[in-house]
Amino acid sequence: MRIRLASAGIALAAVLTACSSAAPPESPTAQSEAPSAVQPSASAPVAEPSPSAVETPTASPTAEAEREVPASCAGVPLTLGADLKGADLGGCVADALRSFGSGRMNLSSDTVSGTVDFTYAPDYAFHLAGESSGQKVDLTYVDGQIWLDQGQGPVKGDTGSGDQQEQLAGVTGELYRIFSDPAMTADLIAASAMWRIDPETATRELPSGETVEAYRITNAEPFAWQSMPVQEFILWYGDDWTPVGAQGTLTVADQSSTLTQTFFDLGADITITAPA
Repeated sequence: MRIRLASAGIALAAVLTACSSAAPPESPTAQSEAPSAVQPSASAPVAEPSPSAVETPTASPTAEAEREVPASCAGVPLTLGADLKGADLGGCVADALRSFGSGRMNLSSDTVSGTVDFTYAPDYAFHLAGESSGQKVDLTYVDGQIWLDQGQGPVKGDTGSGDQQEQLAGVTGELYRIFSDPAMTADLIAASAMWRIDPETATRELPSGETVEAYRITNAEPFAWQSMPVQEFILWYGDDWTPVGAQGTLTVADQSSTLTQTFFDLGADITITAPA
């Protein structure tokens, strides 16, 4: 079903987003819940948002706030041709995007494409406007709750609901909640013992039209993460560990998809609200 395609695509997007992200409150650790992430229980409860969460927008920090390079990146040099240990790199990239507080990204995959606005203050929230398998898809995640709109109006996710649309929307939220845990990011990167920075920078064009010279970092060898084979996973970062993009191919719920992200408007003033 198309909602299932959206779930798999968004789960993969979450894995890539988490390659610099923060988690929603009370998200599980990679070791405790990751193995069941691709097939969450239909009866698993989804936390209901408080009335104030629906009414109060989640906004990014002010643009004037100065971004600091995460301490976890201090011992991970961005040097052309360098080899990086997976455990060290994972800790760094799990913090890099969060350090900006907000931003946008364009994403493109076999099943999902669109633009995502995201914030990390006070908690993780995002809004995706795009398409899934040729059909409009609009996703909002705020205060631990997901709303899915495929053209007939927003449906609030509830995995315990008897309504299939609400149940599958809830599954999407559970997948995103689990995969956006920063512990999941560190675990994925650490699954490859060694990563390598290319000997030359790569020119990357941002959606704004700006071009940047980025460090291209790839896994030294194919690896497996949570029983999912990963042939190649690419990270692009600018100076001071500024996220530029990511690309990877993973198999989620028996569906394989390659997803590419490009980040822009990092630190922008962004407000995300639940659908009315």
